[in-house]
Amino acid sequence: MHFHVAGSAAALALGSVLLTGPGQDAPFTEEALTAQAPKGDWEYIIPDEEWFAINGPIFVGPFEFRTSAKSDFKIEIADTAGRDPKVGVNQSGDIVKLKAETEDGERWSYAIRVRGAANGGFEWSPAGIRRGSIEGKKVLVFDRNGNGVYNDIGLDAISIDGRPGAAMLGSVVLVGDELFELEVDEKGDTLRYRPYGGETGLLDVTSEFGLKADLECCVFSTTGGDMSFDLAGTKGPVAVPVGTYELTFGFVSKGSDSAKIGKGQMSNLEVDAESGALLEWGDELEGRPMVRRGAGEVTISPTYRIYGNGGEEYYDFTPDPMPSRYELKDPEDDKRLKKGALPSG
Repeated sequence: MHFHVAGSAAALALGSVLLTGPGQDAPFTEEALTAQAPKGDWEYIIPDEEWFAINGPIFVGPFEFRTSAKSDFKIEIADTAGRDPKVGVNQSGDIVKLKAETEDGERWSYAIRVRGAANGGFEWSPAGIRRGSIEGKKVLVFDRNGNGVYNDIGLDAISIDGRPGAAMLGSVVLVGDELFELEVDEKGDTLRYRPYGGETGLLDVTSEFGLKADLECCVFSTTGGDMSFDLAGTKGPVAVPVGTYELTFGFVSKGSDSAKIGKGQMSNLEVDAESGALLEWGDELEGRPMVRRGAGEVTISPTYRIYGNGGEEYYDFTPDPMPSRYELKDPEDDKRLKKGALPSG
């Protein structure tokens, strides 16, 4: 077997790869899921988490939670469906626990995060979590899209074994170095799993990651979105189902500095039983200004896009590292033509 090396013309020869797991006739193991209310600061890294503007009631599934804006800096939210708002939240944000009762008389609980929006007003993000286990390893299932349902493939999220990063929810999960088929019921009450029995190939996205920072989340998904894995905790090649993979989301940090990673211009990674993929990335970061040409003019935006050697794009830096000054040079003799400062904001 050999590796296709993304971002390089070289190829690496490797040994054998696990081709198939146990038969797909193996019985499912069922485990209960229970609600887990987040405590304190939000500590999870969710791929491109969703935030929704609050312009009236908040709807989660069939339930409505009223809101009342008290000022530009404070909002009140009903913590019980159908009741008047009473929980106050200011611009710095908070986690609000919600409750309701279904038509069948069952108790329902959920949580949301609320914060001040950058353009004024307030916004909310789902914080509904269900907790269970697979082979003794902790599993958290997140209602990422905020519809009150926990089994939306490619839309909800899942984290394994206490890792801070979550992958998108898929039909297969990676627990340690083992693959399992996964099913989650709509209400998030149970999960079922069994060993994955399909073909696998090797995918290595950590050996050649060159950035001197902690890769806290690194989600690669099949292009169809049916399978997704957070590979940040892996070391070297790992067996994944055969398919075409793309970077869905990444997150790196070093001390108080952090950045998100998007696909940018990265090529897809082909993984089959005969040839795996080795990704070279996280090195030679380059900032490129956004340039627009037209009507005899060239407009250079103060917004830069930063790419790595694998084509990946880095964004949402904390703190913001964008340069505030620029120079324009003649490409013929490298003579400086103009220098100045870019406006902030």
